[in-house]
Amino acid sequence: MTGDEHGEPSAREALFRTIQEALNNAAKHAGVAEGAVALDFGADAIEATIRDAGSGFDPGALSGGQGFGLTTMRERIESAGKTFTLTSTRGEGTEIVARVPISPGGPAHGQEP
Repeated sequence: MTGDEHGEPSAREALFRTIQEALNNAAKHAGVAEGAVALDFGADAIEATIRDAGSGFDPGALSGGQGFGLTTMRERIESAGKTFTLTSTRGEGTEIVARVPISPGGPAHGQEP
């Protein structure tokens, strides 16, 4: 983790749920027991990077009922100007980067509203 924890509770909640789901997916689908999570509390955004060294997959090949957890993560993060990036390659693992901007005038660093 870099920076001091700050940001709106709703932003932190969205990132927490995304991290939780990404790690669950890694354990359930990628055949790994752990993943790496990096949190960066920057001046203008909070960014979470979740990586696993699992089996990886082709994100473009998901269809039907597949990828529901990924869809939910993407929708949660992309609302209100947030960004969600997923990179995965078969045999090389998966990386998800979720970035949530900090609204100007929001809670001060380390303080709740």
